[in-house]
Amino acid sequence: MILAAGALKLGDLNGPLGDGIRGQVLFGSLLSGIGAYLSVRFLTRYFANRSLRPFGVYCLIAGVASLLVFAVR
Repeated sequence: MILAAGALKLGDLNGPLGDGIRGQVLFGSLLSGIGAYLSVRFLTRYFANRSLRPFGVYCLIAGVASLLVFAVR
């Protein structure tokens, strides 16, 4: 989705709105792509041997706590 949104904004980047920011946008896009690749690579390797059960327990506790906080308000 982010890639599609970026592709829709390429026209703005090539026009006068992109003057002076093209380098920053390209650099940021490159770093974002590298970060996303490394994150997905790490998480796929991490969860190959581990379970999401601790995260599920955390979500349940956080959800119940949120319900209690907002019910008291």
